[in-house]
Amino acid sequence: MYKIIEEGNTLESLDELVHETKVTALLGSGISSWSPTSLATGASFTSAIYDLLFPTGPISDRLEIDDQFPDKIKSLPFEVILEKSPDERRIRLFLRNLYGIAKPNPLHELLAQQVKLNVISDLITTNYDTALDTALAHVSSCEGERFGSLTRVVNEPTLSDTHTRYYFKIHGSADDSNGETLIFALTQEARMSGKKAALFKSLIKNRTLLVIGYSGRDFEICPEIEKLPINRIIWLAYRREDLGIGGKRVLTRHNGTLLEGDLRYWLPLLFGEELNLQNSEISFPKERLALIFSDAELALWRVALLNHLSYAAKAAREIVEVDHHSLETAELVAEAHALRADALHKSGKYRCAARAYATALELVEDTASIETASRYLVGISDNSRMYGRLLRGAIAARRASAIAEVDFGLSAEVRQTRLLALSFMYRVFAHYRGFAWLRRAIQRIAAKRLQSQEDVLLESGAYANYHHLVLWVARFDVGNIVKISQRTYSASEGFEEIGYTLAQMQAFRAQADSRTSEWEEEARKWSELAAELGVHPEAYKLFRLRRQFRPDDAALKSAEEYHFAQCEYSPWMRFLRRRWA
Repeated sequence: MYKIIEEGNTLESLDELVHETKVTALLGSGISSWSPTSLATGASFTSAIYDLLFPTGPISDRLEIDDQFPDKIKSLPFEVILEKSPDERRIRLFLRNLYGIAKPNPLHELLAQQVKLNVISDLITTNYDTALDTALAHVSSCEGERFGSLTRVVNEPTLSDTHTRYYFKIHGSADDSNGETLIFALTQEARMSGKKAALFKSLIKNRTLLVIGYSGRDFEICPEIEKLPINRIIWLAYRREDLGIGGKRVLTRHNGTLLEGDLRYWLPLLFGEELNLQNSEISFPKERLALIFSDAELALWRVALLNHLSYAAKAAREIVEVDHHSLETAELVAEAHALRADALHKSGKYRCAARAYATALELVEDTASIETASRYLVGISDNSRMYGRLLRGAIAARRASAIAEVDFGLSAEVRQTRLLALSFMYRVFAHYRGFAWLRRAIQRIAAKRLQSQEDVLLESGAYANYHHLVLWVARFDVGNIVKISQRTYSASEGFEEIGYTLAQMQAFRAQADSRTSEWEEEARKWSELAAELGVHPEAYKLFRLRRQFRPDDAALKSAEEYHFAQCEYSPWMRFLRRRWA
């Protein structure tokens, strides 16, 4: 367990704490929230976008938003929220303009001075802004990629074996020409590989790590830190509750020290220098963000977030309000149909979902990216399977996997996922036709593909997506082939961190092997939530799981039958259901 020291206690200076080891400072958005920098932290960023997408009035009334709903959106990592936006390019330019010009505050100046004095050897930051760059340039009288003996790293081409001290902007920098270096989506966070990954490890390994203004919610950073040997870790946070799962695990793994309280109290104790920080009124320019997206595009963004949180009923209701004629491109119209399909799928309307995915594909089949077309094909396959159209589903799955096999522009992870979708479709076909030998052969093929997918995800550092591998293992019933020793988060923890409610339910079902009272209570909680969200297939499966332990409960049976009736299962599934009953 890590040690927590609350504000008001005394502390040794940093020189005495580190015992002559090098110090690396890991810096987050909290260092740039003070005046005059006054930039939004991740939490204020997500809060402002919530106010933009879910304003009080007709939209909130139509969605019947309850008291808990705002917190569910605002607690999402901003990488998840930005990933769901209708246009990545416009988000990239918005971030570049927002963070491109920033004045340093006294904390930036203090850190730059400590670098000059060699108290801090190297810097790692997740921030896009250039306030610290300006402060470093001021104390070193240098600009560009060099600040005295410190070399700035943003892209791999700037890496050099000749310099020993680094300022590593791990998520990119807003001062590049078009914002291409900025990493702001969850799926982008697996890009730290090769020389950048090696540099990151070299700046952490056997060092004292000083963490300031960082929440520990990035999926590619904390898992790496957790695995590395560290001399000591000192983490400054205003409240212990502000830490993400990753931060808490890192502190626990390395028996670290959490300094809880105001930076203005702790930093003078650590560095022996006064720090005159002023709070600032942070005004996030949501109006500027509203100007670059139309009302229809904001509605698509809103539906994408509702789907992510598994609010199937709300998403299905909201997507019909989108005026397709106001969407400027066929790609956006297709995505509107795909979002509708996603909501319908979660609701159990498989036949309608397959049709919606097919409509999306028809709109952009000649112009869409191969990854998008392949995603729509997988949607057609999955929903056709559930409605019993096995031949149609198999054809769609075969097309998606053929695309994956020949298009090397796809990531290895996406390619493996498409191949797994094909294997699963063939497995279902073999099961329905009673071909036990074919089913066993496919199981063996699937196990090999799962192991290949696992290697790809671990090698790329795609820890957020790695949790989905656990669900694939459960779907194929191939046993626990996942390398537990390398899995830093459990599936449930990972899905909870990114707010993926449906996957949390699926992970719970996959691990349901206990008959304890605690398990029954958790099963009840999940089934009630599934019913509330309108996720009828999951509600049905959870009710059925509960009935295995309470078969005489008439109320459970009634609820189970209701949710089954809401799903467009195939006649064959309905026949099996009567036999099960």
